[in-house]
This record gives sequence, structure tokens and C-alpha cells, in this order.
Amino acid sequence: MGIITSYGEGFTLDFVARSLARTVLHPGLTSILAIIAGSNHPALGPVTNKIASIFPHYRLALYLTAGTGLAIWGNNVLNKWSTNNWIRDPTWDFNKEIVLVTGGSGGIGASIISHLLAKNITTTIVVIDYVPLNWTPPDGSRVYYYQCDLSNPDQVRDVSALVKSQVGHPTVLINNAGLLRGNTLLEGGYEDTSLTIRTNLTAPFLLLKEFLPAMVANNHGHIVNIGSMSAAVAWPRLADYGATKAGLATLTEALRYELSICYGAPRVRVSIARFGFVRTAMVQGEVGMNHFLFPFQHVDSVGERLADVVASGYAENVYLPGTMRYVSSLVSGGPEWLQQFLIGRSAREATIVFKSTNRQQIDPKTGFLAK
Repeated sequence: MGIITSYGEGFTLDFVARSLARTVLHPGLTSILAIIAGSNHPALGPVTNKIASIFPHYRLALYLTAGTGLAIWGNNVLNKWSTNNWIRDPTWDFNKEIVLVTGGSGGIGASIISHLLAKNITTTIVVIDYVPLNWTPPDGSRVYYYQCDLSNPDQVRDVSALVKSQVGHPTVLINNAGLLRGNTLLEGGYEDTSLTIRTNLTAPFLLLKEFLPAMVANNHGHIVNIGSMSAAVAWPRLADYGATKAGLATLTEALRYELSICYGAPRVRVSIARFGFVRTAMVQGEVGMNHFLFPFQHVDSVGERLADVVASGYAENVYLPGTMRYVSSLVSGGPEWLQQFLIGRSAREATIVFKSTNRQQIDPKTGFLAK
């Protein structure tokens, strides 16, 4: 791992935030220093008073820093346990889980799998994708590949039955597969819009119908939905894609409540990852945003982050870069003029190129992906 980031985003606000969280805002460290600063112990008092004579406000600075660190820590703890229904899952054993990844032949999906196998080479991995694997499973791994056009409900049903009979019921479902046609609303045809919606949004619903019942029955499992900030931040040429990701976010929240309220399965976890632009074979160019605040993410940065979430057995709302958490809040509740200025300016200055249209050909007779 590099000094600044693992995979080359460089010096960014995320790096600064992580560094502060591990040092001056670490609640344990700053709390101890604050206690020492306020101590009247014979062995400490003279020292702290001497420091105070040189830096008059150092005690106040330590108290504020310790309070901030504790507030951040407390917020993170509440976020973690509320997202996980305030309950542990003692049956979770990453080494024994069956992980199904849609769209795992390349890009983000392949990166997630790579990092999962780095944690445990014998983790059972099931890949469902339309294109063949563009990577070779390492020796000793247990990787199963099934070809499937996820826009085709009949194929989804058939391949799900094969997975359950040949491998077993997945305990982790990562809904990663997605089409991005890269057309404006008027450029794309009926088939472009329909294919995008069926693949990106309908398929996760159908896969849940196939694999969620076993998770509910065992009160054990993890659903990971790969979302996008395009669900909250409008962007040219992403209207249909962003709409499917907004739907996936709604599915995530509704499913969390259904699991605990309707199904009595609070230990089945549901995570969602909301990314900015991630540099893959489908998305190239520059984002037109300040790199320090909104870096173009390396695919392995997001792959490693999601592998850590899956291995932990706890659900999480993941934002990468971290600033996207606050951008999402701004867009949903901030001043309209500021939204228009920031997003409109970025979109005009961006040189993003969406290359997926040339990679995902549609059969004009069936409306599904061409063979």
C-alpha cells in the first residue's frame, strides 16, 4: 500500500480525513491527552501548567479536538449498529460463505473477487456475467462461472437454478452487473433504455427472489448493491443509468425494513455502495471536478473497500470518495442555485467518455444482448 493511497488517487480529501481520524481525531488518543491536560496530579500538574504558560489555549484546543473525535466515533458506532439492526450474527464465517457476484468478469466485480480471494483463496465465488472471464482464477481457488444475459428473465431463472443445484445457495449476493449505454435521452432507442433498466434494476429484484428465501430461512446472509452517485447527481448521458441506480437505492432501504419487520430475519445484512466515477474499461476521460475533493476512483480502491465490507459480515453504506456523502445531502436538500452551479459546471468541463455502447451490442430481433 502506498503512502498516500493504495492505488494512486494521490493526495485527496479522503486521505486527509483518514489521516486525521487515525491521529489527532482518534478518540482514544485525544481523550487521554485531554485528561492529562486537565489533571492536577502532582506529577502532571507542573508540566501541563508549563505548557499552558507557553500555549495559553492548548487545553481548549485539546478539549475541542477530543470532543470532535468522540462525536465522530459515536456517530460511526450508531451508523454501524443501526444499519445492522443492533444485532450480531455469530454464525457469520467468511471462510465458509458462498459469494455470488454479477458482472464479475471484469471491472469492479473482478476487483472485488480478487480482493476476496486475497483474504481467503478457498472462498467459494460464483460469477454470473454475459461475457467470459477476462482473468484466470488462481490455483487453489473455487471459482464458478455461469454465462447469463441478466436482461433476460428466463436466463436469470435458469442460471439461478443451476447455481443452487451445482454450488449451493449463495449467502452473499453482490448486485454489481450494470449496463451504461452512454446515450442522451434522444440518442438512445427503445431497446437501449429497456435493456439498461432490465439489467441494472429488474435483474437485482429477480435475483433476490431466487436467493433471498434461503437467507431469510437461515437468518443469515448479505446483499450488496452497487449503486452510484448518479442516483442523486444528475449527469448528461446518464439519465437511464442514474434512474436505475436511484431505484436500487430505494430497493436497498425497503429491503432492510422488510427483513426485520416482515420476514423476521434481522441478521441478513444489506449494504449499498455509492461511487463517483470509477476508471474502468467503460468509463474513461476526466471528471471535470476538483481532484482533491472528487478524485476519479481507481477500480481497485473500490474493489478492496467492498471486499472488506463483505468479509466483515456487517452491512455498511459506502461512499467513495467520502465527499460524496455530503454531495448527496447537498443535492437532496441544498440550495438549487448551488446545485446547478456545481453540477452544471462540472458536466460542461468533463471529458468523460462512455465506451460501453460499442461493447454491448443488442440483437434487434430479441432486444437482448447479441451473442
